[in-house]
Amino acid sequence: MADRMRQRLSAEVVVRPPFPYRRELHVSDYYLQTFAERVPQPDWPPAWQAPATSCAVAEQKLLSVKNAVRGCWVMHPGSGGVSKNWPLPAFRQQAEWLRQQGAAPVFLLGPAEVTMAEAVHALARELMTPVWDNFPLTDCAALLSRCDGFLGNDAGIAHLAAVLGLPTVAVFVNSDPVMWQPLGSNVSVVDVRKEKEVVPLPGSEAVQEALSRWVPLRSNP
Repeated sequence: MADRMRQRLSAEVVVRPPFPYRRELHVSDYYLQTFAERVPQPDWPPAWQAPATSCAVAEQKLLSVKNAVRGCWVMHPGSGGVSKNWPLPAFRQQAEWLRQQGAAPVFLLGPAEVTMAEAVHALARELMTPVWDNFPLTDCAALLSRCDGFLGNDAGIAHLAAVLGLPTVAVFVNSDPVMWQPLGSNVSVVDVRKEKEVVPLPGSEAVQEALSRWVPLRSNP
C-alpha cells in the first residue's frame, strides 16, 4: 500500500508499525510522534460544538431521566470485544449504588452491543432504567455532554466521554490502560487485572470508590 501511495502521491508517505513496541507509551503519544515534525500539536481538549439537531435529540432523551438529584450517569456495558467487557451483574451493582446516592443511571448501547442488547434491556426493565440505543455519534456526543458522568469498559465511547470532560470511570478487564486509557482531566481508571477481589465481580470495590469521587455519598436521614 505504501509503495502504491508513493507512486501516486507527490507528498511524503510515512509508514510505522500500528502499535508501539514500548508498553509504557500511550498509543496516542505514539501516533503523535509520527507527525511531530510535520504538523502542529493539536489543541487539548479539542473544541467541539454539537449541531442543533443533535442538541434537540439530546434534550428530548434527557426527559426520560427523572428524579436525578445527583445527575444522570451513562453506563456503557459493551465494547468492541467481549473479552474486554466487565460482567453485566457488576454494572447492575453500580447502577443500584448510583440510584441509592440520588443519581440516575442510564444504559447506552451501540452496534457493538447487539449480542448483549436483550440482556441489557431486561436488566433495565427490572431496574426501571432507560436504555439509549444506537444513536449516531454526534447525537451520542451531544447526550454525553449533557450528562454528569460515565462508567464503561475499554471502548471508544469511554474516550469520547473523557474528551468531552465528563467524569469518566473506565474499567479495564484484559487490556493495558497505560497504552489505552481515555485521556482527560476527569478520568479514573480501574485495572481489574490488578484487583485482589474474588470473582464473580472483580473490581467492584475499586469502581465504587472511583464513582464516589464524583458522586457525593448520600447521608442517612
